[in-house]
Amino acid sequence: VLEQSVYVGIALYLLIMGRGLVKPGPHYEPLSALARYWRLAPLFLRLGVGISIAILAFTEKLVDPDLALAFLRTHPNFNVAQLIGLTWFTNERFVWASGAVELTIGLALISGILPKIVIFGMFVPFNLTLPFLPASELLGHLPIFAVMYTLLFLPPIEEQMIDGQHLADHPEVEAPPEKEAQALRS
Repeated sequence: VLEQSVYVGIALYLLIMGRGLVKPGPHYEPLSALARYWRLAPLFLRLGVGISIAILAFTEKLVDPDLALAFLRTHPNFNVAQLIGLTWFTNERFVWASGAVELTIGLALISGILPKIVIFGMFVPFNLTLPFLPASELLGHLPIFAVMYTLLFLPPIEEQMIDGQHLADHPEVEAPPEKEAQALRS
């Protein structure tokens, strides 16, 4: 169940943000009743995808590598390291390495340490294997790609606007306490 936390993060983000961009630019139209939580929407999105990726790293690779090895037996080209000539990079090593990378990415997203840089780091392993994903696996990865792009292109909090007003000047948005503000800056 925790593997699907990305959907909880997406749902909370959409609930708080409202219908989203109306025109190009950093203008959003959240529901006024939820405007006070507007600063938390990206946090929920980041936590949802981070928890999903970390749990999937454990359940599908690190704790039960046989599951990932079975996938590699049916999709041998998915081990891109062997495709580029690294024959010593066996399927077992690929499973452990991809599990370690996914766990690191998930924990980094959860912690909030340099999220845009972490997302740039996600692009390499996620996009490198994209051409080799079967359609059913690709559908499962699409929400993660959507969150990656949303978090990457979301403007900094200082530049975000509601109803044409900067977030800091909007009357319905409360200023977060200092500790919360520090966590949101990351």
